[in-house]
Amino acid sequence: LYNRELEADFGQFDDWVNTYELFRGKANEEEGSSDERFVGKFKARFCLYKLAEEEWGEGSDPGFFRVSRGIPANSPVQVLIRVYVVSASNLHPADPDGKADPYIVLRLGKNEIKDRDNYIPKQLNPVFGSFEMQATFPQESLLSVVIYDFDLVGGDDLIGETRIDLENRFYSRHRATCGLPTEYSEGYNAWRDSLKPSELLSKMCRENGLDAPRFSPGKISVADKVFHGKTLYMHEQPVESYEHLSLKILHRWSEIPAVGCKLVPEHIETRVLYNKARPGMDQGQVQMWVDMFPMDLPHPGPPVDISPRKPKYELRIIIWNTEDVILDDSNFLTGQQSSDIYVKVVVVRKRDNIFSLDKTEQKLPAILILQVWDFETLSSDDFLGTLELDLHGFPPGAKTAKACKAEMLTGRTERISIFQQKRARGWWPFSKSGELTGKVEAEFHLVTAEEAEKNPVGRARKEPEPLPKPRPDTSFSWFMNPFKCFFHLVWRNYKKYIITALILFILALFLALLFYTLPGAISQKMING
Repeated sequence: LYNRELEADFGQFDDWVNTYELFRGKANEEEGSSDERFVGKFKARFCLYKLAEEEWGEGSDPGFFRVSRGIPANSPVQVLIRVYVVSASNLHPADPDGKADPYIVLRLGKNEIKDRDNYIPKQLNPVFGSFEMQATFPQESLLSVVIYDFDLVGGDDLIGETRIDLENRFYSRHRATCGLPTEYSEGYNAWRDSLKPSELLSKMCRENGLDAPRFSPGKISVADKVFHGKTLYMHEQPVESYEHLSLKILHRWSEIPAVGCKLVPEHIETRVLYNKARPGMDQGQVQMWVDMFPMDLPHPGPPVDISPRKPKYELRIIIWNTEDVILDDSNFLTGQQSSDIYVKVVVVRKRDNIFSLDKTEQKLPAILILQVWDFETLSSDDFLGTLELDLHGFPPGAKTAKACKAEMLTGRTERISIFQQKRARGWWPFSKSGELTGKVEAEFHLVTAEEAEKNPVGRARKEPEPLPKPRPDTSFSWFMNPFKCFFHLVWRNYKKYIITALILFILALFLALLFYTLPGAISQKMING
Protein backbone atom coordinates (compact mmCIF):
# COMPACT_ATOMS: atom_id res chain seq x y z
CA LEU A 1 0.00 0.00 0.00
CA TYR A 2 2.84 2.38 0.77
CA ASN A 3 6.31 2.90 -0.58
CA ARG A 4 9.48 2.09 1.31
CA GLU A 5 9.76 5.41 3.11
CA LEU A 6 6.32 4.96 4.66
CA GLU A 7 6.58 1.33 5.69
CA ALA A 8 8.14 2.26 9.02
CA ASP A 9 5.17 4.50 9.85
CA PHE A 10 2.33 2.49 8.34
CA GLY A 11 3.67 -1.05 8.46
CA GLN A 12 1.14 -1.96 11.14
CA PHE A 13 -1.77 -1.20 8.80
CA ASP A 14 -3.86 -4.05 7.38
CA ASP A 15 -6.63 -3.91 4.77
CA TRP A 16 -10.19 -5.12 4.42
CA VAL A 17 -9.28 -6.59 1.01
CA ASN A 18 -6.34 -8.96 0.49
CA THR A 19 -4.76 -10.04 -2.81
CA TYR A 20 -4.22 -13.75 -3.44
CA GLU A 21 -2.32 -15.42 -6.27
CA LEU A 22 -4.04 -18.01 -8.47
CA PHE A 23 -2.23 -21.10 -9.76
CA ARG A 24 -3.25 -23.65 -12.34
CA GLY A 25 -3.56 -27.15 -10.90
CA LYS A 26 -1.11 -29.94 -11.79
CA ALA A 27 -1.46 -33.68 -12.12
CA ASN A 28 1.82 -34.52 -10.40
CA GLU A 29 4.70 -32.85 -8.57
CA GLU A 30 6.88 -32.73 -11.71
CA GLU A 31 4.42 -30.90 -13.94
CA GLY A 32 5.92 -27.41 -13.57
CA SER A 33 7.11 -24.70 -11.24
CA SER A 34 4.83 -22.24 -9.50
CA ASP A 35 5.91 -19.48 -11.90
CA GLU A 36 4.78 -21.52 -14.87
CA ARG A 37 1.44 -22.32 -13.23
CA PHE A 38 0.67 -18.72 -12.17
CA VAL A 39 -2.51 -17.50 -13.91
CA GLY A 40 -3.49 -14.31 -12.07
CA LYS A 41 -4.66 -12.76 -8.80
CA PHE A 42 -7.91 -12.15 -7.01
CA LYS A 43 -8.89 -9.94 -4.07
CA ALA A 44 -11.00 -11.02 -1.15
CA ARG A 45 -11.56 -10.67 2.58
CA PHE A 46 -12.85 -13.54 4.70
CA CYS A 47 -14.50 -12.74 8.03
CA LEU A 48 -16.00 -15.46 10.26
CA TYR A 49 -18.56 -14.56 12.93
CA LYS A 50 -20.07 -17.02 15.39
CA LEU A 51 -23.87 -17.19 15.35
CA ALA A 52 -25.84 -16.34 18.44
CA GLU A 53 -27.85 -19.18 19.97
CA GLU A 54 -31.17 -17.74 18.76
CA GLU A 55 -29.82 -17.80 15.19
CA TRP A 56 -29.07 -21.54 15.24
CA GLY A 57 -31.27 -23.45 12.91
CA GLU A 58 -32.84 -26.77 13.78
CA GLY A 59 -30.15 -29.41 13.66
CA SER A 60 -27.36 -26.83 13.33
CA ASP A 61 -23.97 -27.37 14.83
CA PRO A 62 -23.32 -24.88 17.70
CA GLY A 63 -19.81 -24.35 16.31
CA PHE A 64 -21.16 -23.21 12.94
CA PHE A 65 -19.67 -20.02 11.46
CA ARG A 66 -20.83 -17.89 8.55
CA VAL A 67 -19.24 -15.33 6.24
CA SER A 68 -20.86 -12.06 7.21
CA ARG A 69 -20.40 -8.31 7.32
CA GLY A 70 -17.15 -6.49 6.53
CA ILE A 71 -17.02 -7.28 2.80
CA PRO A 72 -17.37 -4.38 0.33
CA ALA A 73 -20.55 -4.13 -1.68
CA ASN A 74 -20.56 -6.38 -4.72
CA SER A 75 -21.31 -3.58 -7.19
CA PRO A 76 -19.21 -1.12 -9.25
CA VAL A 77 -18.20 2.09 -7.49
CA GLN A 78 -17.62 5.36 -9.36
CA VAL A 79 -14.63 7.24 -7.93
CA LEU A 80 -13.09 10.63 -8.64
CA ILE A 81 -9.29 10.31 -8.74
CA ARG A 82 -6.95 13.25 -8.23
CA VAL A 83 -3.26 12.60 -8.77
CA TYR A 84 -0.83 15.22 -7.48
CA VAL A 85 2.60 14.72 -9.04
CA VAL A 86 4.71 17.22 -7.15
CA SER A 87 8.07 16.57 -8.76
CA ALA A 88 10.55 13.97 -9.95
CA SER A 89 14.21 13.72 -9.01
CA ASN A 90 17.37 12.05 -10.28
CA LEU A 91 15.76 10.90 -13.53
CA HIS A 92 17.82 8.64 -15.75
CA PRO A 93 19.31 10.74 -18.61
CA ALA A 94 17.67 9.94 -21.94
CA ASP A 95 19.53 12.32 -24.27
CA PRO A 96 23.18 12.18 -25.41
CA ASP A 97 23.90 15.44 -23.57
CA GLY A 98 23.08 13.82 -20.21
CA LYS A 99 19.69 15.56 -19.86
CA ALA A 100 16.06 14.69 -20.57
CA ASP A 101 12.84 16.39 -21.66
CA PRO A 102 10.37 14.66 -19.30
CA TYR A 103 6.60 14.70 -19.35
CA ILE A 104 3.90 12.80 -17.45
CA VAL A 105 1.51 10.08 -18.68
CA LEU A 106 -1.19 8.65 -16.39
CA ARG A 107 -3.03 5.44 -17.22
CA LEU A 108 -5.99 4.03 -15.31
CA GLY A 109 -7.93 1.30 -17.09
CA LYS A 110 -8.93 2.68 -20.48
CA ASN A 111 -8.36 6.26 -19.37
CA GLU A 112 -5.12 8.02 -20.23
CA ILE A 113 -3.81 11.53 -19.61
CA LYS A 114 -0.84 12.38 -21.81
CA ASP A 115 0.77 15.71 -20.91
CA ARG A 116 3.21 15.67 -23.82
CA ASP A 117 2.65 19.30 -24.84
CA ASN A 118 3.89 20.44 -21.42
CA TYR A 119 7.23 18.66 -21.47
CA ILE A 120 10.01 20.26 -19.42
CA PRO A 121 13.18 20.78 -21.52
CA LYS A 122 16.64 19.77 -20.34
CA GLN A 123 15.71 18.80 -16.81
CA LEU A 124 16.39 15.76 -14.61
CA ASN A 125 14.52 17.19 -11.60
CA PRO A 126 11.25 18.48 -13.12
CA VAL A 127 8.29 19.99 -11.29
CA PHE A 128 4.86 18.86 -12.49
CA GLY A 129 1.27 19.49 -11.30
CA SER A 130 -2.12 17.89 -10.60
CA PHE A 131 -4.31 15.68 -12.80
CA GLU A 132 -7.89 14.43 -12.49
CA MET A 133 -9.78 11.44 -13.88
CA GLN A 134 -12.63 9.08 -13.02
CA ALA A 135 -12.50 5.35 -12.41
CA THR A 136 -14.82 2.43 -11.76
CA PHE A 137 -13.85 -0.09 -9.12
CA PRO A 138 -13.13 -2.99 -9.52
CA GLN A 139 -12.75 -2.74 -13.32
CA GLU A 140 -10.18 0.09 -13.24
CA SER A 141 -7.95 0.05 -10.22
CA LEU A 142 -4.29 -0.03 -11.33
CA LEU A 143 -2.86 3.47 -11.74
CA SER A 144 0.35 3.80 -13.77
CA VAL A 145 2.42 6.95 -13.44
CA VAL A 146 4.81 7.01 -16.40
CA ILE A 147 7.51 9.52 -17.28
CA TYR A 148 8.61 9.76 -20.91
CA ASP A 149 11.39 11.71 -22.61
CA PHE A 150 10.12 14.01 -25.35
CA ASP A 151 11.79 13.57 -28.73
CA LEU A 152 11.07 15.84 -31.68
CA VAL A 153 12.05 13.15 -34.18
CA GLY A 154 11.13 9.50 -33.66
CA GLY A 155 9.31 7.88 -30.75
CA ASP A 156 9.54 9.15 -27.19
CA ASP A 157 11.74 7.16 -24.81
CA LEU A 158 10.41 5.61 -21.61
CA ILE A 159 12.31 6.84 -18.55
CA GLY A 160 10.45 4.92 -15.87
CA GLU A 161 7.08 4.18 -14.26
CA THR A 162 5.46 3.23 -10.97
CA ARG A 163 2.13 1.47 -10.38
CA ILE A 164 -0.37 1.90 -7.55
CA ASP A 165 -3.29 -0.40 -6.78
CA LEU A 166 -5.93 2.19 -5.92
CA GLU A 167 -8.51 -0.45 -5.01
CA ASN A 168 -6.36 -1.64 -2.12
CA ARG A 169 -6.23 1.90 -0.79
CA PHE A 170 -9.90 2.58 -1.38
CA TYR A 171 -11.03 -0.41 0.69
CA SER A 172 -8.42 0.02 3.42
CA ARG A 173 -9.85 0.25 6.93
CA HIS A 174 -7.24 2.91 7.63
CA ARG A 175 -8.96 5.33 5.25
CA ALA A 176 -6.22 5.81 2.65
CA THR A 177 -8.50 7.70 0.26
CA CYS A 178 -7.57 11.20 1.46
CA GLY A 179 -4.94 11.88 4.10
CA LEU A 180 -5.93 13.72 7.27
CA PRO A 181 -4.32 17.19 7.54
CA THR A 182 -2.78 18.25 10.83
CA GLU A 183 -5.35 21.03 11.22
CA TYR A 184 -8.69 22.11 9.83
CA SER A 185 -8.18 25.17 7.67
CA GLU A 186 -10.08 27.18 5.09
CA GLY A 187 -7.08 29.10 3.77
CA TYR A 188 -4.35 28.02 1.37
CA ASN A 189 -4.11 24.51 2.80
CA ALA A 190 -7.88 24.09 2.77
CA TRP A 191 -9.70 20.92 3.76
CA ARG A 192 -9.70 18.68 0.66
CA ASP A 193 -12.17 15.96 1.63
CA SER A 194 -15.79 15.96 0.53
CA LEU A 195 -16.89 15.44 4.17
CA LYS A 196 -16.02 17.78 7.02
CA PRO A 197 -14.23 16.29 10.06
CA SER A 198 -17.46 16.07 12.11
CA GLU A 199 -19.27 14.34 9.23
CA LEU A 200 -16.33 12.00 8.70
CA LEU A 201 -16.27 11.15 12.43
CA SER A 202 -19.98 10.27 12.32
CA LYS A 203 -19.39 8.11 9.22
CA MET A 204 -16.51 6.23 10.91
CA CYS A 205 -18.70 5.50 13.94
CA ARG A 206 -21.55 4.27 11.75
CA GLU A 207 -19.34 1.99 9.64
CA ASN A 208 -17.80 0.44 12.76
CA GLY A 209 -21.12 -0.23 14.50
CA LEU A 210 -20.70 2.51 17.11
CA ASP A 211 -23.27 4.97 18.38
CA ALA A 212 -23.15 8.40 16.78
CA PRO A 213 -20.72 10.82 18.46
CA ARG A 214 -22.27 13.15 21.04
CA PHE A 215 -21.32 16.80 20.58
CA SER A 216 -21.47 19.21 23.49
CA PRO A 217 -19.63 22.49 24.24
CA GLY A 218 -15.95 21.76 24.85
CA LYS A 219 -16.13 18.00 24.35
CA ILE A 220 -17.12 15.11 22.04
CA SER A 221 -18.00 11.61 23.29
CA VAL A 222 -17.22 8.57 21.13
CA ALA A 223 -17.78 4.99 22.38
CA ASP A 224 -17.93 6.07 26.03
CA LYS A 225 -14.62 7.92 25.56
CA VAL A 226 -14.68 11.69 26.08
CA PHE A 227 -12.38 14.03 24.18
CA HIS A 228 -12.00 17.60 25.41
CA GLY A 229 -10.98 20.62 23.34
CA LYS A 230 -11.87 24.10 22.16
CA THR A 231 -15.18 24.37 20.30
CA LEU A 232 -16.07 28.08 20.69
CA TYR A 233 -14.37 30.51 18.32
CA MET A 234 -14.62 34.29 18.15
CA HIS A 235 -15.10 35.90 14.74
CA GLU A 236 -17.52 38.76 14.22
CA GLN A 237 -19.63 36.87 16.73
CA PRO A 238 -19.15 33.70 18.80
CA VAL A 239 -19.33 30.56 16.63
CA GLU A 240 -19.60 26.98 17.89
CA SER A 241 -17.52 24.66 15.70
CA TYR A 242 -16.67 21.01 16.35
CA GLU A 243 -14.52 20.53 13.24
CA HIS A 244 -11.14 21.11 14.92
CA LEU A 245 -11.87 18.77 17.82
CA SER A 246 -13.35 16.15 15.45
CA LEU A 247 -10.13 16.19 13.45
CA LYS A 248 -8.11 15.61 16.64
CA ILE A 249 -10.29 12.59 17.42
CA LEU A 250 -9.71 11.19 13.92
CA HIS A 251 -5.97 11.46 14.48
CA ARG A 252 -6.48 9.56 17.76
CA TRP A 253 -8.88 6.98 16.29
CA SER A 254 -6.52 4.20 17.37
CA GLU A 255 -7.56 4.94 20.97
CA ILE A 256 -11.17 3.90 20.32
CA PRO A 257 -11.72 0.47 21.97
CA ALA A 258 -12.23 -2.62 19.79
CA VAL A 259 -12.47 -0.85 16.41
CA GLY A 260 -9.71 1.72 16.66
CA CYS A 261 -6.82 1.88 14.21
CA LYS A 262 -4.46 4.54 12.95
CA LEU A 263 -5.85 6.55 10.03
CA VAL A 264 -3.58 7.65 7.21
CA PRO A 265 -2.35 11.23 7.73
CA GLU A 266 -1.68 13.76 5.02
CA HIS A 267 1.69 12.98 3.42
CA ILE A 268 3.72 13.00 0.21
CA GLU A 269 5.01 9.61 -0.81
CA THR A 270 8.25 9.05 -2.73
CA ARG A 271 7.99 6.23 -5.25
CA VAL A 272 10.81 4.65 -7.26
CA LEU A 273 10.56 4.57 -11.06
CA TYR A 274 11.44 1.37 -12.91
CA ASN A 275 11.94 0.41 -16.53
CA LYS A 276 11.56 -3.15 -17.86
CA ALA A 277 14.49 -2.57 -20.20
CA ARG A 278 16.72 -2.04 -17.14
CA PRO A 279 15.41 -4.52 -14.56
CA GLY A 280 16.28 -3.81 -10.96
CA MET A 281 17.79 -0.40 -11.73
CA ASP A 282 16.46 2.78 -10.13
CA GLN A 283 15.42 5.23 -12.88
CA GLY A 284 14.62 8.07 -10.51
CA GLN A 285 11.99 8.95 -7.93
CA VAL A 286 8.65 10.73 -8.10
CA GLN A 287 7.01 12.59 -5.21
CA MET A 288 3.24 12.45 -5.29
CA TRP A 289 -0.01 11.72 -3.51
CA VAL A 290 -3.45 10.48 -4.60
CA ASP A 291 -6.90 11.55 -3.37
CA MET A 292 -9.99 9.42 -4.04
CA PHE A 293 -13.61 10.50 -3.58
CA PRO A 294 -16.68 8.27 -4.15
CA MET A 295 -19.01 9.90 -6.66
CA ASP A 296 -22.08 9.23 -4.47
CA LEU A 297 -20.72 11.71 -1.88
CA PRO A 298 -20.78 15.52 -2.26
CA HIS A 299 -18.24 16.96 -4.68
CA PRO A 300 -14.97 17.77 -2.85
CA GLY A 301 -14.46 21.11 -4.58
CA PRO A 302 -11.60 22.23 -6.81
CA PRO A 303 -8.23 20.46 -6.62
CA VAL A 304 -5.22 21.97 -4.90
CA ASP A 305 -3.10 24.11 -7.22
CA ILE A 306 0.44 22.76 -6.91
CA SER A 307 1.73 24.09 -10.23
CA PRO A 308 5.10 25.83 -9.88
CA ARG A 309 4.87 29.54 -9.23
CA LYS A 310 6.04 31.79 -12.04
CA PRO A 311 7.58 35.25 -11.54
CA LYS A 312 4.86 37.84 -11.08
CA TYR A 313 7.01 40.88 -10.40
CA GLU A 314 8.44 43.68 -12.50
CA LEU A 315 11.62 45.46 -11.38
CA ARG A 316 11.82 49.07 -12.55
CA ILE A 317 15.25 50.72 -12.57
CA ILE A 318 16.04 54.44 -12.94
CA ILE A 319 19.66 55.58 -13.38
CA TRP A 320 19.78 59.17 -12.13
CA ASN A 321 23.45 60.09 -12.14
CA THR A 322 27.07 58.94 -12.08
CA GLU A 323 30.05 60.38 -10.24
CA ASP A 324 33.85 59.93 -10.17
CA VAL A 325 33.79 57.75 -13.28
CA ILE A 326 37.18 56.97 -14.81
CA LEU A 327 37.69 59.13 -17.91
CA ASP A 328 39.26 57.10 -20.70
CA ASP A 329 38.79 59.50 -23.63
CA SER A 330 41.04 62.50 -24.38
CA ASN A 331 40.11 65.48 -26.62
CA PHE A 332 42.61 65.71 -29.48
CA LEU A 333 42.58 69.52 -29.43
CA THR A 334 42.70 70.33 -25.74
CA GLY A 335 43.62 67.06 -23.99
CA GLN A 336 40.36 67.26 -21.97
CA GLN A 337 39.54 63.87 -20.33
CA SER A 338 35.97 62.62 -20.83
CA SER A 339 33.81 59.51 -21.29
CA ASP A 340 30.52 58.82 -23.05
CA ILE A 341 28.92 56.92 -20.17
CA TYR A 342 25.94 54.59 -20.39
CA VAL A 343 24.62 51.96 -17.96
CA LYS A 344 23.06 48.65 -18.95
CA VAL A 345 21.23 45.91 -17.02
CA VAL A 346 22.34 42.34 -17.62
CA VAL A 347 19.52 39.80 -18.25
CA VAL A 348 20.36 36.11 -18.74
CA ARG A 349 18.36 34.00 -21.19
CA LYS A 350 20.36 30.95 -22.12
CA ARG A 351 20.14 28.10 -24.59
CA ASP A 352 22.40 25.10 -24.19
CA ASN A 353 23.68 25.56 -27.74
CA ILE A 354 22.71 27.20 -31.03
CA PHE A 355 20.79 24.10 -32.08
CA SER A 356 18.59 23.99 -28.97
CA LEU A 357 14.90 24.67 -29.60
CA ASP A 358 14.07 25.44 -25.97
CA LYS A 359 15.67 27.46 -23.24
CA THR A 360 16.95 25.38 -20.35
CA GLU A 361 15.17 25.94 -17.05
CA GLN A 362 17.68 27.46 -14.64
CA LYS A 363 17.15 28.38 -11.02
CA LEU A 364 19.35 31.45 -10.70
CA PRO A 365 19.65 33.71 -7.66
CA ALA A 366 17.94 37.11 -7.88
CA ILE A 367 21.12 39.08 -8.58
CA LEU A 368 20.94 42.39 -10.43
CA ILE A 369 24.03 43.29 -12.48
CA LEU A 370 24.64 46.91 -13.55
CA GLN A 371 27.54 47.61 -15.90
CA VAL A 372 29.01 51.00 -16.84
CA TRP A 373 30.49 51.36 -20.34
CA ASP A 374 32.21 54.06 -22.40
CA PHE A 375 30.56 54.50 -25.80
CA GLU A 376 32.87 54.44 -28.80
CA THR A 377 31.84 55.26 -32.36
CA LEU A 378 34.64 53.70 -34.39
CA SER A 379 35.71 50.88 -32.02
CA SER A 380 34.19 48.56 -29.45
CA ASP A 381 32.87 50.10 -26.25
CA ASP A 382 35.16 50.19 -23.23
CA PHE A 383 34.08 48.44 -20.02
CA LEU A 384 34.42 50.78 -17.02
CA GLY A 385 32.98 48.80 -14.09
CA THR A 386 30.21 46.62 -12.70
CA LEU A 387 27.88 46.48 -9.71
CA GLU A 388 26.21 43.25 -8.48
CA LEU A 389 23.34 43.42 -5.99
CA ASP A 390 21.57 40.41 -4.47
CA LEU A 391 17.97 41.59 -4.45
CA HIS A 392 17.22 39.41 -1.41
CA GLY A 393 19.87 41.23 0.65
CA PHE A 394 21.98 44.18 -0.47
CA PRO A 395 23.39 47.22 1.37
CA PRO A 396 21.22 50.36 1.34
CA GLY A 397 22.48 53.11 -0.95
CA ALA A 398 24.41 56.08 0.37
CA LYS A 399 22.56 59.39 0.56
CA THR A 400 25.31 61.32 -1.25
CA ALA A 401 28.07 60.49 -3.69
CA LYS A 402 30.67 61.58 -1.15
CA ALA A 403 29.39 59.03 1.39
CA CYS A 404 29.47 56.22 -1.18
CA LYS A 405 32.48 53.96 -0.49
CA ALA A 406 33.71 50.67 -1.87
CA GLU A 407 33.43 49.13 1.61
CA MET A 408 29.63 49.33 1.34
CA LEU A 409 29.53 46.08 -0.60
CA THR A 410 32.03 44.11 1.46
CA GLY A 411 31.52 45.44 4.97
CA ARG A 412 29.14 43.94 7.51
CA THR A 413 26.41 46.51 7.11
CA GLU A 414 22.66 46.14 7.32
CA ARG A 415 20.97 44.49 4.38
CA ILE A 416 17.64 45.21 2.74
CA SER A 417 15.45 43.07 0.48
CA ILE A 418 13.70 44.65 -2.46
CA PHE A 419 10.96 42.01 -2.08
CA GLN A 420 10.14 43.42 1.36
CA GLN A 421 11.01 47.10 1.00
CA LYS A 422 9.68 47.42 -2.60
CA ARG A 423 11.61 50.70 -3.17
CA ALA A 424 15.27 51.69 -2.80
CA ARG A 425 17.27 54.71 -3.94
CA GLY A 426 20.82 55.88 -3.30
CA TRP A 427 24.43 55.80 -4.45
CA TRP A 428 26.32 52.53 -4.98
CA PRO A 429 29.98 52.00 -6.03
CA PHE A 430 30.99 50.03 -9.09
CA SER A 431 34.39 48.54 -9.63
CA LYS A 432 36.69 46.89 -12.13
CA SER A 433 39.22 44.23 -11.11
CA GLY A 434 38.60 45.05 -7.46
CA GLU A 435 39.29 48.79 -7.84
CA LEU A 436 36.72 51.55 -7.40
CA THR A 437 36.03 53.06 -10.84
CA GLY A 438 32.98 55.22 -10.13
CA LYS A 439 29.63 55.64 -8.43
CA VAL A 440 26.08 55.42 -9.72
CA GLU A 441 22.86 56.87 -8.36
CA ALA A 442 19.98 54.47 -9.01
CA GLU A 443 16.42 53.84 -7.93
CA PHE A 444 14.76 50.40 -7.79
CA HIS A 445 11.02 49.84 -7.64
CA LEU A 446 9.47 46.36 -7.44
CA VAL A 447 5.83 46.09 -8.52
CA THR A 448 3.48 43.15 -8.93
CA ALA A 449 2.20 42.05 -12.32
CA GLU A 450 -1.19 43.61 -11.56
CA GLU A 451 0.38 46.94 -10.57
CA ALA A 452 2.60 46.91 -13.65
CA GLU A 453 -0.42 46.35 -15.90
CA LYS A 454 -2.39 49.20 -14.31
CA ASN A 455 0.55 51.61 -14.35
CA PRO A 456 2.90 50.78 -17.25
CA VAL A 457 6.38 52.29 -17.43
CA GLY A 458 6.33 55.86 -18.77
CA ARG A 459 2.74 56.74 -17.89
CA ALA A 460 3.60 57.89 -14.39
CA ARG A 461 5.56 60.85 -15.83
CA LYS A 462 5.06 63.22 -18.74
CA GLU A 463 7.98 61.64 -20.58
CA PRO A 464 9.48 58.15 -20.19
CA GLU A 465 12.96 59.78 -20.19
CA PRO A 466 12.52 63.38 -18.98
CA LEU A 467 16.24 63.90 -18.29
CA PRO A 468 18.56 65.11 -21.07
CA LYS A 469 20.71 62.52 -22.68
CA PRO A 470 23.71 62.02 -20.33
CA ARG A 471 26.60 63.08 -22.59
CA PRO A 472 29.66 65.19 -21.58
CA ASP A 473 29.42 68.90 -22.23
CA THR A 474 32.49 68.72 -24.48
CA SER A 475 30.57 66.57 -26.92
CA PHE A 476 28.73 69.67 -28.28
CA SER A 477 29.96 70.76 -31.72
CA TRP A 478 31.06 74.32 -32.62
CA PHE A 479 28.06 74.69 -34.90
CA MET A 480 25.41 73.57 -32.34
CA ASN A 481 26.73 75.61 -29.36
CA PRO A 482 29.94 77.55 -30.15
CA PHE A 483 29.98 79.63 -26.96
CA LYS A 484 29.74 76.59 -24.67
CA CYS A 485 32.41 74.77 -26.64
CA PHE A 486 34.65 77.89 -26.51
CA PHE A 487 34.14 78.05 -22.75
CA HIS A 488 35.10 74.35 -22.20
CA LEU A 489 37.84 74.03 -24.80
CA VAL A 490 39.56 77.46 -24.70
CA TRP A 491 38.58 79.65 -21.79
CA ARG A 492 38.83 76.96 -19.05
CA ASN A 493 42.37 75.97 -20.09
CA TYR A 494 43.82 79.30 -21.35
CA LYS A 495 42.02 81.83 -19.18
CA LYS A 496 45.15 83.43 -17.64
CA TYR A 497 46.85 83.72 -20.99
CA ILE A 498 43.82 85.34 -22.53
CA ILE A 499 43.52 87.87 -19.70
CA THR A 500 47.26 88.69 -19.85
CA ALA A 501 47.11 89.09 -23.60
CA LEU A 502 44.09 91.36 -23.29
CA ILE A 503 45.86 93.59 -20.71
CA LEU A 504 48.97 93.77 -22.85
CA PHE A 505 46.88 94.61 -25.88
CA ILE A 506 45.16 97.46 -24.03
CA LEU A 507 48.52 98.74 -22.70
CA ALA A 508 50.08 98.55 -26.16
CA LEU A 509 47.11 100.38 -27.65
CA PHE A 510 47.44 103.11 -25.00
CA LEU A 511 51.16 103.51 -25.66
CA ALA A 512 50.60 103.59 -29.40
CA LEU A 513 48.00 106.29 -29.03
CA LEU A 514 50.29 108.15 -26.66
CA PHE A 515 53.28 108.13 -29.02
CA TYR A 516 51.02 108.99 -31.96
CA THR A 517 49.50 112.09 -30.34
CA LEU A 518 52.52 113.22 -28.26
CA PRO A 519 54.55 115.00 -31.09
CA GLY A 520 51.50 117.00 -32.18
CA ALA A 521 50.70 118.01 -28.65
CA ILE A 522 54.32 119.19 -28.06
CA SER A 523 54.38 121.16 -31.33
CA GLN A 524 51.07 122.83 -30.55
CA LYS A 525 52.29 123.82 -27.16
CA MET A 526 55.53 125.33 -28.57
CA ILE A 527 53.63 127.43 -31.17
CA ASN A 528 51.20 128.69 -28.57
CA GLY A 529 53.98 129.38 -26.15
